[in-house]
Amino acid sequence: VGIILLMLGRFIAIKEMPFDTAIVAIVLAPIIGRTFVTFLMYKRRYARETEGLGDLFIGVLEKKSFLIALVMGCILTLVIAKERGIILLIAGFGVSILFRNYVEKKIDGVTGDILGASIELNELIALLLFTSSLF
Repeated sequence: VGIILLMLGRFIAIKEMPFDTAIVAIVLAPIIGRTFVTFLMYKRRYARETEGLGDLFIGVLEKKSFLIALVMGCILTLVIAKERGIILLIAGFGVSILFRNYVEKKIDGVTGDILGASIELNELIALLLFTSSLF
């Protein structure tokens, strides 16, 4: 059900945008999603006792890599979206922190599935913002 709702949300959001806006949104949504997933990797605890693919990323991201990914994502967003990029960055940051806090309370850590869910959630929020009156 979740994947169906996600795909439907993406479809509706993109369909409601003018063509020029849709191109920018399709480029920026993955940038936003992958920029802010780093907040779920950096200095976090892996939730499972057995190893999984998420274990390769969670808690092992160095500060330098975290900052480089964050700064590059923010710069790309601001270059492409200009002043609207600030709204996207604030929303992405807020969603990521709220989602991370929620997940860590529920399962006491982060898994690879949580990283993927965070990316998808931030991408959908970015697309929905492009359809809002803020843009």
